[in-house]
Amino acid sequence: MTPAPLVVHQDVARQIVKSVGRHIDDYNLGTYWFAPTGVRLGKHDVPEPDFLFVRKDRLAECRHREAIHGPPDLVVE
Repeated sequence: MTPAPLVVHQDVARQIVKSVGRHIDDYNLGTYWFAPTGVRLGKHDVPEPDFLFVRKDRLAECRHREAIHGPPDLVVE
């Protein structure tokens, strides 16, 4: 079992979601997600980054029910 992230890690992740997410929303740039959203990079390669962003012009090709397919435009881990 993977140990839980440290509280300081979660504090930083929360600030990233708030700050970068606000910018993305204010300028209608696309959509963002946070862990545990999967990113399918290959058949058996599905990491769950802390934060990811996909531009709105790429959403239709990337967004799928079970995961984001292909590399996001921004990943923070």
